[in-house]
Amino acid sequence: MTHEREEDIQALHEELGELRKELAKNSSLVKKIYRHTAIANAMRFIWLAIIVGIPVVAYIFAGSFIETIANYINAQIQEILNAYLQQYLGR
Repeated sequence: MTHEREEDIQALHEELGELRKELAKNSSLVKKIYRHTAIANAMRFIWLAIIVGIPVVAYIFAGSFIETIANYINAQIQEILNAYLQQYLGR
């Protein structure tokens, strides 16, 4: 009876050791999955920032570029009108 009990205890120890190994492996796998998920979420955020950011920056620069061109054209028209006005007034 004592011998059977020792065998049962030994079998339980072996099974416990196997379960600990499996738990360690699963725990490591869970950590890898979590890490991969965190990296994937970060990449999604980065891509979202790029996809949204590029048009916004382009819109801002295009707006300032268009405004600069409009100011230049306005200044040229103003100079031409001033020249015609001076010529008309005889100066």
